Amino acid sequence: MIKLITLVGLSIISAHSGAASVLIDDFTIIKNDNVLFQDAFDNDIAPDDTGGNTQSYRVFGGSLGPEQGGKLILNADLGESVSRPDAGDMSRQGARVLTNTNPDRPNRGLRTDDTFSVTGLFDLTTLLNVRERYGVRLTDGGFTGANDSLGLSVMRTSPSQLDVVFHSYDQTAFTFFDIESISLDSDHDQVALTLSRLDTTNNNIIASFAYVDDGVIGNYTAFTSTDTIFNGEDFTRAQFMHVAPVPIPVAFWLFGSGILGLIGVARRSSCV
Repeated sequence: MIKLITLVGLSIISAHSGAASVLIDDFTIIKNDNVLFQDAFDNDIAPDDTGGNTQSYRVFGGSLGPEQGGKLILNADLGESVSRPDAGDMSRQGARVLTNTNPDRPNRGLRTDDTFSVTGLFDLTTLLNVRERYGVRLTDGGFTGANDSLGLSVMRTSPSQLDVVFHSYDQTAFTFFDIESISLDSDHDQVALTLSRLDTTNNNIIASFAYVDDGVIGNYTAFTSTDTIFNGEDFTRAQFMHVAPVPIPVAFWLFGSGILGLIGVARRSSCV
């Protein structure tokens, strides 16, 4: 019985250390080799796209920011809670660009007949919690039957490991799958995370990343694995996010500490 309580207490006490503050420096969407959308996070609004079409963000987790020095501050602990059957409750903060999805406007947005890429430039931040991550995503989320969400994130995959992870999330089946991961080299200033569709003859998405130092982008590393989108729809949208485990309430921390204290008393008594 004491062993069981010990495990419970330790899991409660070590479950969450508070999410890191993440800085995103730039968010860019390229469509058919031209810049469709770019936010340098220097004016607190989503910019118009290059066609003069006013865009807006679908914001996750209340108001974002503030913007500071041309960067947007993200903190998942201040965001909204989402239930993940496979990983427990998570909190998220971020935004999705509301590009056009109207079937009557097939030349607008990111569609099946387009090549495109989405890139998020982030300060390279050390994350504290397992499964905490920040990155970019292509998604059909927000619509009935949403099943295509491919992401590329910097993620803490274990207490001692940070990786860049290419992952898939099915919002209908509530399944999250790590497609491929590459160990992160944290000895850099920033990291550029990119998801690309380079060929309109297939629906493959390629994930790649590059380190950035002193404003200079290094060579990109591409993942060998790919995955597909447009499985039932003709559009996708781009977003950036910071996601972390939901913080453990203070009462649970105190409860865990109390149990460990009782365990200590029980052990001393048994040795008398």
